[in-house]
Amino acid sequence: MQRQKKKRIGLRIVGAILLLAAVALGVLWYLDYQERPKLVDGVQYQVPYRADHAEVVGCDPEAASLVIRSEYRGKPVTRITMWAFKGSRAETIEIPSTIKTLDDAALAGSGIRTIEIPAWVNEIDDRAFQDCAALEAVTMLGNPAIKGRPFENCPALRSLTLTRPRENQSLDLFVDCPVLSEIHLPANWPVDRYAQPPEGATLFVRDKQAAQVALYNGWPCAPEPDSGLRIMSLADALAGGEASWRVEGDGESRRAVAVNETPDALVLALNH
Repeated sequence: MQRQKKKRIGLRIVGAILLLAAVALGVLWYLDYQERPKLVDGVQYQVPYRADHAEVVGCDPEAASLVIRSEYRGKPVTRITMWAFKGSRAETIEIPSTIKTLDDAALAGSGIRTIEIPAWVNEIDDRAFQDCAALEAVTMLGNPAIKGRPFENCPALRSLTLTRPRENQSLDLFVDCPVLSEIHLPANWPVDRYAQPPEGATLFVRDKQAAQVALYNGWPCAPEPDSGLRIMSLADALAGGEASWRVEGDGESRRAVAVNETPDALVLALNH
């Protein structure tokens, strides 16, 4: 009798251990399942282990357009990881305000035609848009830190619009874009040697200083239609009375200088 009682107790202990083990395995499986990438409305998300944020790690390659969520499993979606959109046929990808980083090759190899990079993106890594064969126009609303050449081998990219001044940011980022023909600069862009456009591209400017620097360096330059600027040759300006001559200096340093008579609306290649 005593032996049977001990046997029952032993079986109960074994059963309890097995039950606890099953529960533990179930919890581990659930946690592992929670960490696996999941596809939601065509975009694949994942929460890194013990992280306080979520990431975009993949997509449905057949989706025609994609909208990235700002939140996944209660955590903000803050970055697009490497090759997340490779092979995607989506022509547009909408980026939410929580995204801060576009990783190396984040949108590389995707089918996007236009992209508006929001002001809240503060870092764009090397090759982020590499091999985007259909990409035609890029608008950069912010002033992100840019690493390497994110637009390498974008053969259809023809238009770039920058909306905020950038210090010492070379336009060499776009030398791998053979049909780039328009670079739209914001007002007060510090146009200097860093702003030299790639061959075949024209700088569209909004202020007199930028236009004068471009003209002085012989870079193709045109005013934005709504900027109020006009660009003409010195000969045409003199003939039209919009420029005149003035003598400056004394003795051997005396020289004739062309003066812009309409400084707020006219840019001339003066004294080149």
